[in-house]
Amino acid sequence: MRLGLVPDRLESSSGRTPTADAIVIMATREGVIRARPIIQLLGAQSAAIDLDKLKSALNALGKPYSQLTAPGWERPKADHTDGVVSDLTRL
Repeated sequence: MRLGLVPDRLESSSGRTPTADAIVIMATREGVIRARPIIQLLGAQSAAIDLDKLKSALNALGKPYSQLTAPGWERPKADHTDGVVSDLTRL
């Protein structure tokens, strides 16, 4: 599996969902610019993904997603998608 591909095309072209490690690498490479498909991939695996890997991927995406992993009273503004809701439920 080539990790440099755009995440939404990666899933549909191969017919497989990338591993949690691959998603973290994609988040690190793509950052907030391509956050939406990465968040969707994370959301699809949020129940099974290791919590540290979920946090690593969200932190790699940068603001506002990295703020979701930080304790405190701040309420970051993130797109309301199924992936974000699943990720927040897991956190």
